[in-house]
Amino acid sequence: MRTPDGTANVGVCAPCHGDVGDDFDQKKLYINGIADHDGNGIEEGLQIEVEGLLHQIYELLPNDGADHLMITDSSVTLV
Repeated sequence: MRTPDGTANVGVCAPCHGDVGDDFDQKKLYINGIADHDGNGIEEGLQIEVEGLLHQIYELLPNDGADHLMITDSSVTLV
């Protein structure tokens, strides 16, 4: 949530994420005392950790060697 002037209202996040940082990308989520969810050795804000996880998923998907994803019905199990 942001105020009408664009300021991040991070105070409402403090009970779960701690009173750290002035913007949402600085808020950390600790699970079992760990905030480094993407495993890169750096405890970053949750939004940055999720971005790191998305990059890891991207690397696991089939590509054409030119960094373009190749997903077809034959390579994906539709549920």
